[in-house]
Amino acid sequence: MSTENKRETGWQIPQSIELQGTTFQLVKTQRRGESAVYRGDGTYLRIGTPKKIQSDLALHKRMEAAGFPVARLIADGEIDGQAYYIESSVGEKTLSQTFAEETEINGAIGEESFTQFLGIADQFARAQLRTSIQERDFEEFADGIHLDVLSQELPQYADRIEAKFKEIQGRSVALPFVISHGDFNPHNLYAEGAIDLEDSYHAPFGHDLIGGIVSVDYFPDSPDYEFFAR
Repeated sequence: MSTENKRETGWQIPQSIELQGTTFQLVKTQRRGESAVYRGDGTYLRIGTPKKIQSDLALHKRMEAAGFPVARLIADGEIDGQAYYIESSVGEKTLSQTFAEETEINGAIGEESFTQFLGIADQFARAQLRTSIQERDFEEFADGIHLDVLSQELPQYADRIEAKFKEIQGRSVALPFVISHGDFNPHNLYAEGAIDLEDSYHAPFGHDLIGGIVSVDYFPDSPDYEFFAR
């Protein structure tokens, strides 16, 4: 099998993997090479260091048990010193791609696809409430939204960012903390569920729902970026 260069972990990431009678092709690497995602025939393989994969797998199982609209787990195990799990596909096209195509053709998002978006958001929110915890860890919340990175990238606004986060703490103190995606928007949603759950964290309930509404305003107009306003 052909391989990429070794990552920081020393793991040689192959371009393809044969597992359980399926050939999986590399899609992308994650977390400095700690894990990688491969596409099979209607399935995806996530493989990497046991510590990373076992953590992701435990989170996925918890979210699946709580009723989140996520991929169905098919199998898990170890191979060549790496841990893995296989999950079903949740669709061929993101809702953002569908929205863009419909808007280009018809001038507006279609009723059916927008109803799908609302249905996923509703199911996601109801599942979140089943993961409510008593502890309100605002440090975890700050890490999840990369507050330190934001301040570093915008040093001229660092003081205002810190002040605004403290204000958010005060306004969120009565809200339950729940498992949160952190990037809940149509770019990470398919007709059958959400993807990119690996960086989930606990945050005030409503954080994802509001993000799903306002994140469309975060993207730049220029198509020079990976994601841009459409």
